[in-house]
Amino acid sequence: MDRSKASLNQILCDAEEAIHAGRRRQAGLLLNQALNLDFSRDRIWVLLHHLLGDPSSQPLDDFKQAFITKYYPDKASLLESEPEIDLESESVRAESQRAVSAIVETQKSRPSFFRSTAVKAFVFNLVKRLGFGILVLGFIILLSYSGLDMARGVPLKTAVWDGIRQTGEYALKAIQFDFGETASRTISLLPAPIVEVVPDIIIRSLGLLGVSLFISTILGISLGVWAAGRRSG
Repeated sequence: MDRSKASLNQILCDAEEAIHAGRRRQAGLLLNQALNLDFSRDRIWVLLHHLLGDPSSQPLDDFKQAFITKYYPDKASLLESEPEIDLESESVRAESQRAVSAIVETQKSRPSFFRSTAVKAFVFNLVKRLGFGILVLGFIILLSYSGLDMARGVPLKTAVWDGIRQTGEYALKAIQFDFGETASRTISLLPAPIVEVVPDIIIRSLGLLGVSLFISTILGISLGVWAAGRRSG
């Protein structure tokens, strides 16, 4: 019995730590395991109330009754009998309340935007994809510099090292929004900063995209209506 009680206390400590760290799924699994060991332990219900309920608007007894009715209907009869209150139970309840208060204060100090696990997963995937895209772009730039050098007759090893150096220099300039110069899109065919040329290209590209989407939408709807009319006729 002492060994089981020690194991339960450790589970509850791990659950509190998981709630502190925002690992709600892990905390839920630990508290479910604790319920299987001792269904009437006050400390378990206080932590569950904080994890799944709303302590500010829903009393603990109401949450407990709703939770048991929904997830443990076979143990609903336990609600009919008054639990035996002793000093140890009261001390555990007080200790749990203090722990929950500490958890609430910790979570209040965190930015609300990052409390959601879904938002964290979205941000992580976004950063991962951006990082992968930057690596691919850097590799393409390296191949471009190295390929141009090899086309001029530069040996492979020398071309690769020069490509790495030029890629690094280009990346440093790109951070400062210095993408070099171009003469291919200027009226006078004189070199002009790429930063000044790109906005005009983007506007034209967006215009062509909008026109093509409009035409394809009109044609698609018209052909769809025509095909549906022939089938019904």
